[in-house]
Amino acid sequence: MIHAVFLTVQLLFWGWLVRGLAKMPSKAPERGASPPPPVSIVVCARDEADNLWAHLPGWLAQRGLSEWELIVVDDASSDGTAEVLAEFGQRFPMLRVLRLGPDAPRPWAGKKNALAAGVSAARHGLVLLTDTDCAVGPDWAVRMVAAFGPETDLVLGYGPYAERPGPLTRWIRFETLWTAIQYLSFAR
Repeated sequence: MIHAVFLTVQLLFWGWLVRGLAKMPSKAPERGASPPPPVSIVVCARDEADNLWAHLPGWLAQRGLSEWELIVVDDASSDGTAEVLAEFGQRFPMLRVLRLGPDAPRPWAGKKNALAAGVSAARHGLVLLTDTDCAVGPDWAVRMVAAFGPETDLVLGYGPYAERPGPLTRWIRFETLWTAIQYLSFAR
């Protein structure tokens, strides 16, 4: 009985935290709406050749944007990342590759250097960030931009883990959802 009370209290608490979170529009804006502003999409990659092969086509297939660029920051990769980016770069003029060598200054640990370099290189004031393991649809950027308004400085999105059979995938999907609830609630 006491467990049910604690569970109810916890569910009410999380419901209170999550309520009112803005949701990303479920579909792209209607035709005839004002065109979205120019946007830069930044992706950081370190030894991500396989993920780039899988997900670059989705990022490069964005539609509904009048002016945009995709910046992939190659952060001292030692696999085939440079070759993948070179091949796609020949076919897609909106793809810009920024290479950080192993001897590049690194004032921060981890991905922060690549992220800072990519955002600094962005030509547009509106910057969208995603990871190399995220699959996006052709209207992803337009939907993200549609969530901005006159009073909005930051939009957070959520990418669920792909559904596959097995208990490990169910656990990963649960953990991903739980993390998203916490981050979005804390951001609120």
